[in-house]
Amino acid sequence: MALDGRDAGIPIAFTITARNEARAGPPSSPTASVMPFEGGSPVPPVPQLPGSGQLPQPAGSEPGGWPTPHPAPFRVSLSVGKPRARTLARSGRLKVKCKLSAAGSCTVRAMLSAMDARRLGLVRGKRVPGAMTVGRGRAALNKPGTAVVRLTLSPSFRRAARRARRGFTIQLHATARSHTGTSATVRRFIRVHA
Repeated sequence: MALDGRDAGIPIAFTITARNEARAGPPSSPTASVMPFEGGSPVPPVPQLPGSGQLPQPAGSEPGGWPTPHPAPFRVSLSVGKPRARTLARSGRLKVKCKLSAAGSCTVRAMLSAMDARRLGLVRGKRVPGAMTVGRGRAALNKPGTAVVRLTLSPSFRRAARRARRGFTIQLHATARSHTGTSATVRRFIRVHA
């Protein structure tokens, strides 16, 4: 458009031309931050905590930005051979291997179901109780590894195992506790042949 004006009595004529230039991409947001260039690559701005001047720490991390290590879960497992009834009656012990993932102790109980206890003559009468404990043992470890737990069997079980004419099942219940106070349990069934 053209405008006419006067300055000190001298007529002046000038023209203002408005031109819109096409730009590639969407218009920039007025709140967008400028990304400085370093070595030809854009460097994003580093956020800071308001009023502190310190970089924010990610959740679950130690001072310095390193993630906090989480301890491995405490685990226990059992392994045992194939004992025979007469061998248990003669020795009076049952060897069980208890594997711990950390230093701690392992307590193992040997139990019989109510049905097997009745068949072996350990329970008499019409009233049948629950599982019966026939042996127990304990071992400790100062580091992760495997300990041999020697269960001492009760005299009544040894007498019943000596006269057994058929096999039965022993239930092994293990409770392990680490030095840090974490506990774990496991159960295993073994078949004892006559």
